[in-house]
Amino acid sequence: MNNDILARISLQYYDIVSIIFSFIPLPIRRQWNRKYHTECSIKDPNRLYTFTRTLIRNDHYFTFNSYLKKHYSQWSKRKLYIYKNMKFYNYIEFIRYFCRIHNSSKCQGKILDFEKKIKGKTRKKYKKIKIRNIGWSN
Repeated sequence: MNNDILARISLQYYDIVSIIFSFIPLPIRRQWNRKYHTECSIKDPNRLYTFTRTLIRNDHYFTFNSYLKKHYSQWSKRKLYIYKNMKFYNYIEFIRYFCRIHNSSKCQGKILDFEKKIKGKTRKKYKKIKIRNIGWSN
């Protein structure tokens, strides 16, 4: 009799867990493991840029690597990106600079590894970062 009760309780436990699990939003589940992380993605580009900078600051290289694979072709296109009076010719150049500032060696290594893999497809790299001086001079 005790075994029947324990069996029923264990079956109900899995039912309850599956019901509760269905109410947890996907962005929360994304933080648990790799499976849920690959299912969820950020659609808004402004949130994506902010999220990418947060990943670099905290040196979360696994998450950064997955976003790098997804968005590298978009980030490497020539579009002027301005950050703190500096002009970067594309977002990848900015990410390299941001990694150096925040000592994010793992993320910087992931960028270098990824670019070595697609070396035949890369374009000319930009060597100069232009700095604008907009300060008042009296």
